[in-house]
Amino acid sequence: KEMTLISVSRDAMCTLDILDSAGEHVGTATAQLALAYAYGDGAERSCELTSAAVSRLFYDLPIPVYGSIYMQGIRQLVDSVGGVTVTPDTSIPGFAAGQPVTLTGKLTENYIRYRADSTEGNNQRMQRQKQVILALVHKMLAQVKEDPASILALYNNIRRNKIIVSKCCSQLSIFCSKCIQISKMFVLCKIACFQPVIISKLKNRPISGA
Repeated sequence: KEMTLISVSRDAMCTLDILDSAGEHVGTATAQLALAYAYGDGAERSCELTSAAVSRLFYDLPIPVYGSIYMQGIRQLVDSVGGVTVTPDTSIPGFAAGQPVTLTGKLTENYIRYRADSTEGNNQRMQRQKQVILALVHKMLAQVKEDPASILALYNNIRRNKIIVSKCCSQLSIFCSKCIQISKMFVLCKIACFQPVIISKLKNRPISGA
């Protein structure tokens, strides 16, 4: 099976739903994608607004499933699998380009949060976030393959960290236990620093990055 991870810049200009102070829809506006989340409640409503904005950006691409992963949550998930190893493409404070590093705890947060003050800073951060997510998925799948019962610990970790998923994400347990055998699933995630990504899963190919 294959998982394709597509990063969407928080600075992408798109059509956003505008809500009033009571949370009622009052119209739309063209603005940065990052602002879509701010119009919601910081939970499901924010995810729904971001999902709608990304869908419009991709010509009304259906996004039936989403998840919201906050900074503390991603740290906890990475720690739950014993850390993940990545190799930075560029040097940033605390990390040298080309030097593999195993991320745990605060180190994980530093790696995915840092944004260089340059025109490429956001793109470089998106690439680092993609590295961490893919490394995390690969390690989770490897652990579940070796010990199927470990899926319970993963599920409990997600619950403890209040990772927000859409109501239709009761498929999550199937997604995990069958090691990604669900086809045609699109997941909208909110990762560190309001960085949206779309995870799309395609049929009959090995897992790989986009």
